[in-house]
This record gives sequence, C-alpha cells and structure tokens, in this order.
Amino acid sequence: MSVNERWLEILLTPLRDGIPVAETCRRYGVSPQSFYDYRRRLDAEGVTALEPRSRRPHTCSAQTAPEIEARIAAMCTDNPRRGARTIHTRLIRAGLTQPPAVSTIHRILQRHGSVTPAVQRPVRTWRRFERYAPNDLRQIDGTQVELADRSKAWIVDILDDHARYAIGATATRRSPPMLRGGRWRPRSARTARRGS
Repeated sequence: MSVNERWLEILLTPLRDGIPVAETCRRYGVSPQSFYDYRRRLDAEGVTALEPRSRRPHTCSAQTAPEIEARIAAMCTDNPRRGARTIHTRLIRAGLTQPPAVSTIHRILQRHGSVTPAVQRPVRTWRRFERYAPNDLRQIDGTQVELADRSKAWIVDILDDHARYAIGATATRRSPPMLRGGRWRPRSARTARRGS
C-alpha cells in the first residue's frame, strides 16, 4: 500500500465507518492536526496532494550570497593553486567584513569543481613484528621524566621481543649507557652463567 493510498483510507474511514475523527486518529496512530491537514489538501488538490512532499526549506538564510560565491570561484579560476585558506585571507584583505568560513569556501570550490578529491589509499593491514624465538632480540626503551623536585630521571625498560616479557626495568638519575653509546646489560644477564 502506497503512502497516498494509506492516507486515502484514513481520510475515508470516518465517512465509511461512521466513527469520530479522534477515534480514527487513535486507530491509525496519526495526530488530528495531520488528519485535517491532509483532508484540506485532498479537498483542494485531489488525490495527488496525498503524496509525500519535500521537507526541504524554501530558503536558507545562512546561504552564501551568490556574489560572494562568484567572487570565490573567480579567485580560484585566476590562480588554481589557491586553496580555501588563501582565498579566506584574501577576502579579509580585500575588505570583506564577514567572509565565509574556510570550510564553506572549500565546499564552494568543490561545487564548482575546483578541488580534486584526495586519492584514497588502501588501508594496510597491520602486521606485528616479533622474533621467532625467545631471547633472540631484546628491546630497550628509555624514557626521561621530570621528578617532583624538577630534576630529570630516566626509566629504562628491557623487553624480550618474542614473548613481550619484561626482563628488567630500572630508574636512574643519569643518562643510561645505552643512550650514550655504551654497552649495557641487565644485572641478571651479567650475573647469569651460560648453560644455567
């Protein structure tokens, strides 16, 4: 059943069944105001008036004036490398007291075909990098933090790249040797013997 057939049935129900308009509106779930609006339209224009109408406003008070839109399009035509921000700045310098926003200028340029859409790159699937065996590679991260007394300290974390296991973490007030270019091993690795 189309929309105009449904409204025609609703409007004819009080005449056909002899029930009040309020009861008809309750039965079909419409407001009395809508019922009387559609009845007026049916009486004035016939069955075709029952088709759904556009709800778009007839005017838009915030729409950019056609002269300003033509000026923006001309500025881009004069120099195609000008973007919305440049045109906005030039409109201010030209003495326009309330130029359109940069986003509005960008939409105007899109409407006039002056902006080429950005090429959408395919999204790469994220691949996790990890070593195949434990203890094959270790990651050392050093982070400098400021303490409450305004002095600097380093927090150093050591992770096994395969298992993501934290091998060690330490805090020091001086720059760790690994950040100065020296060799640095965790205490457990220095004291451990081979084969144990």
